[in-house]
Amino acid sequence: MDPLVNICRVGDPYNERAIVNCSQVGFKIVQLNFFVDDLYKGEGVPCDFSTIGTAVWRLLRLDPNAYVILSPRFIMRQWAKDHPDEQVGYATGAADPNASDEFRERVVRPSPASDRFRAVALDVIGELGDYVNAQPWRKRLIGFRLSYGTYSEWHAFGMYEAPDTGLRMQEKFSAYMQAKRGIANARIPTIAMRRHENADTSKPGLNGDLLDPAEDQLVLDYYDCLANTMADLMLAMAAKARQSMPGRLIGAYYGYVYADHPPEGANGLLDKVLASPNIDFLSNPPQYSRESRRAGGSYVARTIPSLFRRYGKLSFLEDDSRFHHIRNWLQSKNDGQSLATETPQETEMVMRRNWLNPFFDGTGLQLNDPLTRSGRRPHAFDDPAVFKAIAESKAALAAAGEPAPESGNSIAVVFSARECLRRDGGKCSYFTWNLYQTSLRYLNRTGTAFDLLSLEDYIANPRNYTIVLFLNAFYLTDAERAALRAQTRKPGMTAVWIGPAGGVTDTGFDNAAMSALTGVTATGVARRSNIQCGDTAATRKSIPDFIFYVKTLGGGSRSIIVPQMPNSAERYKAVLGEAGAWFYTVPGNYFRRHGDIFMFHTGTAGEHVIHLPTNVRKVQELYTGEVFNTNEVTLQADGPATWLFKATTSKP
Repeated sequence: MDPLVNICRVGDPYNERAIVNCSQVGFKIVQLNFFVDDLYKGEGVPCDFSTIGTAVWRLLRLDPNAYVILSPRFIMRQWAKDHPDEQVGYATGAADPNASDEFRERVVRPSPASDRFRAVALDVIGELGDYVNAQPWRKRLIGFRLSYGTYSEWHAFGMYEAPDTGLRMQEKFSAYMQAKRGIANARIPTIAMRRHENADTSKPGLNGDLLDPAEDQLVLDYYDCLANTMADLMLAMAAKARQSMPGRLIGAYYGYVYADHPPEGANGLLDKVLASPNIDFLSNPPQYSRESRRAGGSYVARTIPSLFRRYGKLSFLEDDSRFHHIRNWLQSKNDGQSLATETPQETEMVMRRNWLNPFFDGTGLQLNDPLTRSGRRPHAFDDPAVFKAIAESKAALAAAGEPAPESGNSIAVVFSARECLRRDGGKCSYFTWNLYQTSLRYLNRTGTAFDLLSLEDYIANPRNYTIVLFLNAFYLTDAERAALRAQTRKPGMTAVWIGPAGGVTDTGFDNAAMSALTGVTATGVARRSNIQCGDTAATRKSIPDFIFYVKTLGGGSRSIIVPQMPNSAERYKAVLGEAGAWFYTVPGNYFRRHGDIFMFHTGTAGEHVIHLPTNVRKVQELYTGEVFNTNEVTLQADGPATWLFKATTSKP
């Protein structure tokens, strides 16, 4: 069965029609969401799961061949109100009983550090398992998704209000510090200790980026403790689900490492979560920006696919696109019309892109109708242009065949997920914002193709990449430093280091450590780094308002240091061009490669020229069947367009 999931609901004609129509194009797995608050009746009182049974039976009447994933969401607001000592606490003030925005308000919610809440959650999961296993439709249940935290995505509730200062989290942190550092009665760091913001609030770009281990170790420890507390709760719930519902897949929303959430909201312990035998899949949506979602953008997930491959787990790209036929219903801040396609053609070509991305990333795809007015308007994916794109893309991928074992890309982009928990807790500086919000967006629009790897995956298997771009290799262990120095000093290698690469050590900021790693003498490592190259052997390169430095090292390798985070595709192209990258097309378009399969997506009408590798002699476009007997392919677009090519002949 293909890894395709439709997150939908029953009880209204729009969603029910979408269940039927989506099933006809391959979406046989339907996720049904529930609020535990509606099921839970109190400690010692059996839960009432009748609404789940009613919904599953209705689903099976709509599609007798459907399979089900159940996702109960643990908000537990009333339980938290009844147990104030078990609540999340906020450094900015008391919880607001009227607050509802889990993202930016001090909502009343149970703390992940509460053992009493954990016991209740595990009891609910156990009861649900008993209920499911007694139902005639039990064999139709194939999965269980754990939902807790902001938007059910395992971000700390009220992440912008400096959580969690509640009683239970204070107890958890004190025990953590006693065990880790032998410090008794350690207190959760204050908001002033977590945030180093510029006194001039009109200049947020001058805020701090990094925490300094020499001064901020308590804060670093707290963020680590909070992240582990969230992950431990998830894994405890997953273990209970595995025990109570054997044979089912267990998953969650987790791993949004490309997000500018404050450290309190980061869920960056991907290795820990994926290493658990009780987690089978995780899901991530793309970034919520016009540039990422509309035609011409890349629409890639905010996680690192290489980690999932290493652990043999499944990553789902959550497609919650806003298409042309629902534009007029989308007027809220999160579901604004700027994210929605404007025409059937744009919808079709965007859906092609969305369908093809999982081929290149090795992921699954789940559809999720945007929340705004869902059930009172057409379903976001229930449109002929969407279904046409899906049918044609399935045929194109069938012609593409099985993915090659290796991508064939010579460029690796390396991202360190743990930096999500090592950054300043204040409002983002421009450097930090561009790292988490625009780096992938712009790299995907440079016209080149690359593999995205975690720092750990690159160190474990550097393959034969000749260009490696390190986005945020700021803090490194001694072993990691030694490994990276060895790997990036090989003949023919070019390493690109952005910002204070290697400049953060266990004892604090260190210019010498940065210089030793990159091979280029430089200074300026600080909370808000201002890297200055002082190496006379390095050559200064520049384009308007942007500089970087190139140095040839002993042994035939090269090092490029980039003081500031690039904030355009053109700036990344300048750096990668100096590194020797192959550009398939001009900046502003989206190109991908895996083996002998190539994708080109554009939002721009006109002529587009694709420069395939010189050893490619003939390619076939898999949507139309058209054959090009050249590696220089000229395409004409009358608007947004997506093509998929397969190289059919190459030189020996």
